[in-house]
Order: sequence, then C-alpha cells, then structure tokens
Amino acid sequence: MNEMAVRQGFWLPPKLRSTAQLLYAQQMWAWGQDVKHPAGNLLLAYGFSRQRSVPTGQGGSSEYCLQLASAELRLWSFGLLLKGPQLKIILPRHHFRPRLLSNWPDSGVWKPGQLPESRAVKGEQELLLFKQELQMGCELISRYEHWVNQRLGYAYRQACFSRWPQRPRELIQDMSEQWLSLLRA
Repeated sequence: MNEMAVRQGFWLPPKLRSTAQLLYAQQMWAWGQDVKHPAGNLLLAYGFSRQRSVPTGQGGSSEYCLQLASAELRLWSFGLLLKGPQLKIILPRHHFRPRLLSNWPDSGVWKPGQLPESRAVKGEQELLLFKQELQMGCELISRYEHWVNQRLGYAYRQACFSRWPQRPRELIQDMSEQWLSLLRA
C-alpha cells in the first residue's frame, strides 16, 4: 500500500471509491425507507434494536444497533459506526470516507456532535486492520441486503429508489453483490 493510502486511511482506487460513495448513499436511503415499510420496520425484523433518545421538542435520529459475536453496527440518519474485534470505524452519511473513532460512544447518541473524535489511519499495520474490519462491515451490510431481497424481492428496492428525490441517474442494481465486490478490492 502506498503512502497516500496510509495518509488518507483509504485503499480503494478512484473508480471504485466513486462506486462505494454511490452505494453508501443508496444504502443510507434504503435503510431510511426500510424503517417505514408498511408491514413494519425491516431493521427491527432483521434483528436491530432501536433506541430513541431525542429529548422532547428537539430534532434528532433514532439509533439502530445490530449486535453480533464479532461486531457491532450502529446506524443513524447521519451515518454509521462499526465496531470490530480491534477497531472502531465511523462512516458519515454523505461521504464514503471511513475514519477511526477514538472511543466507542455509549448508547443514546441522537445527533452527530455527540460522537467521539475520529482520525485517519496511521501506518501500514493499522491500515491492514482497518481494511479487514471495514470489509467485515461490507459483508454485514451485504447480508442485510440479501435478506431484504429474499424477503421482498428486487422490486421493493426499486420502489424505494423511485421515491428518492436526489437519486442519481445510474443506480446500483444489486447492492448485496456490490457490497461484496468491495470486499475483493
């Protein structure tokens, strides 16, 4: 890995980086649609727990948490956190620029300013761990998308994206497979 990748804390080539950005934007929109599914919140049906900590009269986001043996994934409308065996990673909503968290926040976060400081990856060894754990996150998201597709079909996702006001011209059709392709990068 080159020095620029280490400095940026990122290893994806530019074309794949733009695909990752689009994929992540689509995924964030899709999760927002899934919580409003007419038959019930799909995140909860999949196994996420929800915490609503927003004080009365204030705007903010519910927190969704998926606890697994080797990882924890936390979602809000403003981004996601991934806790793997060794690192803690943040992905802000509007940029696929993952960074490391200084520490793992307690539950009850409802706005971005409540998250701990983040930083870029430092050094080759940390970058290798970072890549492994971010790939684990991609696999978790891929499994979720596969579950949605098995349960509701691709037509459901297409309907979600038809309601997206800022949807790009080109949409990624099979998000489950595309998340897996990031694993191979």
